[in-house]
Amino acid sequence: MRKILYLAAAVVAALATREASFATPPGSPDEVRSFQIPGASVVALVDVNVVDGTGGPARAHQTLIIKDGHIALVGPMETVQIPFGADQHRLTGRTVLPGLVMLHEHMMYFSGFRVWHSQAVSFPRLYLAAGVTTLRTAGTDMPLTDLNLKLAIDEGRIAGPRMFVTGPFFNGYSDHFLGDDIVRTQAEGRREVLYWAAHGATSFKVYSDLTHDAAKGVIEAAHALHLTVTGHLGRISCQEAAELGIDNIEHSFSACLTELGASGLEPDGRPPHAPDPAKAKALIRLLVRRGVVLTSTPASALDTPLSSEERTFFHPTALANYDAWFARPHPELGAPRDYVRALELQFVAAGGRMVIGSDAQDSGQIAGFADDQALEALVAAGHPPLSVLRMATLDGAHFLGIDREVGSIEPKKRADLMVVAGDPSLRIADIENVELIFRDGVAYDPKKLRDSVRGMVGWH
Repeated sequence: MRKILYLAAAVVAALATREASFATPPGSPDEVRSFQIPGASVVALVDVNVVDGTGGPARAHQTLIIKDGHIALVGPMETVQIPFGADQHRLTGRTVLPGLVMLHEHMMYFSGFRVWHSQAVSFPRLYLAAGVTTLRTAGTDMPLTDLNLKLAIDEGRIAGPRMFVTGPFFNGYSDHFLGDDIVRTQAEGRREVLYWAAHGATSFKVYSDLTHDAAKGVIEAAHALHLTVTGHLGRISCQEAAELGIDNIEHSFSACLTELGASGLEPDGRPPHAPDPAKAKALIRLLVRRGVVLTSTPASALDTPLSSEERTFFHPTALANYDAWFARPHPELGAPRDYVRALELQFVAAGGRMVIGSDAQDSGQIAGFADDQALEALVAAGHPPLSVLRMATLDGAHFLGIDREVGSIEPKKRADLMVVAGDPSLRIADIENVELIFRDGVAYDPKKLRDSVRGMVGWH
């Protein structure tokens, strides 16, 4: 009976968490209000290009009406009548897109030695400033901090994106970080899923040293609650994970290279062999058939040093750690990454579903900035900009089960929007030029959000 009651509590908690994700904030305290742009309940974005997130081409000279937090109407500016009293923003030369929905995000940054520091102050603001209006965390050393941060954002006490929280990293003992949740058996896997679901986690992440049996327990328990499991794989292969029923694989094919015959590295960082084409084709076929979604986390920022602008956001200690790390050669980032990008193109061409994340938590990766860099890296790898924008909006929302609410620009959906100078569907780098963000129809100033956290990243 105790086990049944515990399971029921977990289900109720999980459902309550999903509902809370769309709760209307009851009020905005001074901290949140300081980042908002005051305005009426009705807003008109006039003469704007619209990239709606569905993969269709940009539509020029549109007017979009926001009313009571939702998209009321969008159409050619000559046909849309602007309601009396609406706040009007004439946005010639700008593009409005759905807010980004990113699927591998963190609210922590590596300290440089054994543990991570929570970034519960800086990262929510930096994500929102970049137009990330919804995110899923991808594991944490501080699950209760993330869950409480989500609650505070839902209640309007902290400015940030809508959050879906993954619990702690479920890992084996021999290769773990100090903040991991050590899970050795099927029974322990089931127990930990129930525990963290009862606290409000809506997904779970198996990490590289978890055994096959422990992963089986995690997946079975999560699916019994209609919750999802993702993985940073290592000890179990991508094929084994797919056959166990995993929903999502992080870093896409990075963990699959060994089973594809591309394991090990030469002194220059190049694997001795490229992935075996027949094995790659078979694995892709399996992943597509099983409906496994891949999260791409292209680490483009690791190729070049931080810009002068990015450096201003780091705490001095974190910046010193980064400079020491970047000064060392990292040949392992070369050819393996190129193979992963090529396999992603094959996967998508075969009908596979891919979403995007930044994995901002170390090595100079900053929330928001790294999300932009991830989109740009996928375009550089050969994906069309419109396809990448869909992955980062509607496809991400679909994976989270919230695509009826957000992820595309359609009447009746929530007004989670970003306004950028230029047109990212033609030049993906324009995604960096965010001038205005709306979350639930409330406008935020990206400059104020960013300026408020300079010098904090890596510490707060």
